Amino acid sequence: MKIAIYFSPLGRTFKPTGVGRHILGMTAQLGSMEGIEATLVAGRSAYQKAKPNLPQELARLPVKFLPGPQAIMRKVLLYTPLVSLDRWVPSVDWVYCPKEQPVTVRRARLAVTVHDVLPLEKEVPGYWRRLGLGYRLRWRWTMHRIVKRADLILAVSEFTKQRLLALFPEMDPARVVVVGNGVGDVFFRQPRSGDDEVLLKYGVKPGKYVVVSGGLQFRKGADVVLKLADEWKRRGTDLAIVMTGRRHDSFYMPVVRELNRQGSSYPLRLVGYVPDGDLAVLLSHAICLIFPSVYEGFGIPAVEAMAAGTPVVFNPVAALPEVIDEAGIPVPANAPEEFDRVIQQLADQPKLRERYIAAGRERAKDFTWQICARRLVTALRSS
Repeated sequence: MKIAIYFSPLGRTFKPTGVGRHILGMTAQLGSMEGIEATLVAGRSAYQKAKPNLPQELARLPVKFLPGPQAIMRKVLLYTPLVSLDRWVPSVDWVYCPKEQPVTVRRARLAVTVHDVLPLEKEVPGYWRRLGLGYRLRWRWTMHRIVKRADLILAVSEFTKQRLLALFPEMDPARVVVVGNGVGDVFFRQPRSGDDEVLLKYGVKPGKYVVVSGGLQFRKGADVVLKLADEWKRRGTDLAIVMTGRRHDSFYMPVVRELNRQGSSYPLRLVGYVPDGDLAVLLSHAICLIFPSVYEGFGIPAVEAMAAGTPVVFNPVAALPEVIDEAGIPVPANAPEEFDRVIQQLADQPKLRERYIAAGRERAKDFTWQICARRLVTALRSS
């Protein structure tokens, strides 16, 4: 089976967030699966500019080049019916877009991954209106095009599938297949010698910090994190909160500037993007990962934490209960005092923490990119 893989821009894979991790994980597997001939489709100049920094999963794939600038071609392929992507890869069976980009095709069949439908969720408190009308309208148009044109829609969770079907009841449920998300092999680890160098780089000590992912974003539970940090500062605790991620809502930018000014005098540390190797080390020595997000289409950070032997304390909403199951500790996001209580329990009760570590490691075994890619290929072959 011949598959053309398209997504844009390429630069999103340099320091990947959840969607970028999905792109890399699925692309790596398709590029190495027996019986699959995978080709990356990209603009020539954009690819040549990006190639020195591309992860090996992408750099090793054969490439078919599109003419013209990357940004212009993306708009033409996504927003007009004038040019079909399979014009440049005429022999492929499928065009596969691992993110919400329903390109025009003529002869090939189209498969598109939907990671979440958050921009359409009016009930997520305090988030929907912040996106702006223009962004919401573009997202709705994109989703309508996916529903209308894609031969196969790939959801990352059963939750996302059900939300798609609820928002677009005209869609045939048989066209929506759950492929899931995975976790990189680097996260399946035990603490080891040499980890101290990484911890020193981020200014933390084993068992004296928690990790939270996503930057200061409302939907990632930034309010809960800030309240927790304020309480720890008031108490004079020696614990720290290590927040990964480089995206911060504009509303929180004054807080970001103040945190950067205060440095280590405040319990919350904004460390920005953390390479996977360092992140795996940070997770494996943390008390836990806290996940107070108000909406997740999947929740890759939770699986990465479980693989690394880190208990997960999470807000039981959206896809998180489905993904974490009984391997983590549910705490409502509107109860920062409960997050505080559970963190203290895990810090003070080693046997309790070990129990959740064991459950998390076992749960994480169900989430590998090999399993996800096999689901994808099975869906393509049976459609």
